[in-house]
Amino acid sequence: MHSALVVVEKPAHAADHTEIQKWSYFVLSTQGIGSKAGKTERLGDNVFLIPLQNDLPELAEVLAAAAKNRLHYRVLILEKPPEWAYSHPTASPAEGAAKT
Repeated sequence: MHSALVVVEKPAHAADHTEIQKWSYFVLSTQGIGSKAGKTERLGDNVFLIPLQNDLPELAEVLAAAAKNRLHYRVLILEKPPEWAYSHPTASPAEGAAKT
């Protein structure tokens, strides 16, 4: 296993104050993840790409923060490194926006 892609569900725009507060606590408690010396990438407020070889504490930290704040999450285990497709804003659609 190479890495885990973790997606924590954000509350809906019309969520009540309690749900928004839980989300704020989650964001605060995970703000250092992805900026540490490890290889974990924070792809958004709610999306983390976590290498499983050496960043298991970060995985545990994200899942614990989500569980503590009663936020739903999904984990996708990747067997190989992800192959990202990149889009270049100046490229025309015919030039193919995907390059790996």
